[in-house]
Amino acid sequence: DDSRLPAVAGPSINADLKWSPERGTTIGLTGKTNVETTTTAGQSGDILYSGRLTGERQIRANLTANTALGLDWRDYTGSDGHDMILSAEAGLT
Repeated sequence: DDSRLPAVAGPSINADLKWSPERGTTIGLTGKTNVETTTTAGQSGDILYSGRLTGERQIRANLTANTALGLDWRDYTGSDGHDMILSAEAGLT
């Protein structure tokens, strides 16, 4: 505990929703919060908010396609700094 450093605090969420509009198809929505520490002198850490929208479709018995879109927002404690990370994925299994 160091009184010179601000506390890392903020709202928290952890959710995972799945929906299957038809057989062989799954749509997912996830959201989570992570508190990240740092070894940088004079900084407390940050809070990382992550969200993902995913889709999976069974094309054949042995072939599945999947996609994902993501958004991450990192909020640095004790400063006005923020990072926004966008991501996209596609794959076949």
